[in-house]
Amino acid sequence: MGAGSVVSEDVQIVDGIIKDLRVGEIDGFKFEAKRSVSILPPGKFAVNILAFNDSISVVVNTEGECSEIDALVFDEAM
Repeated sequence: MGAGSVVSEDVQIVDGIIKDLRVGEIDGFKFEAKRSVSILPPGKFAVNILAFNDSISVVVNTEGECSEIDALVFDEAM
């Protein structure tokens, strides 16, 4: 992450799906990133990112399948 970046984050877990929205600015690029990951049971995930500045815009859309969740990751985060 670049110095001086500001990131706001909204994370929710609804019906076994983690959804988050991150909005901010890094190194002169404003961005919006939306992510959803099915964790109960593990399943589909999607990440959609829009990043732009005055002259460039980039869109990245990723989809896939999560096969397992490591409970230790959640324990360490708490």
